[in-house]
Amino acid sequence: MKNTDTDIVNQYISKYVEHGLDKSQQEQLKHVLKFIWKENPYQEEGITLTQLLSYIIDECIDHTRYAKQAVEKWLDTVIEKD
Repeated sequence: MKNTDTDIVNQYISKYVEHGLDKSQQEQLKHVLKFIWKENPYQEEGITLTQLLSYIIDECIDHTRYAKQAVEKWLDTVIEKD
């Protein structure tokens, strides 16, 4: 099976999330993805983890230099705390 560029990027992002974020943050990202998939009637396949992280980094990049900090900051703003 031949890997496409997209497959390689998706694998890299998955490894980054697995090793760069804590379990709670990983679960929060999964929760956000499930919500998007459920609530977005316009996309047949749904958004990917790579697309979500790209969006998060684009939204927060001017406030931080590191992707991990961008993800943490974004999650803090969108996830309701108990």
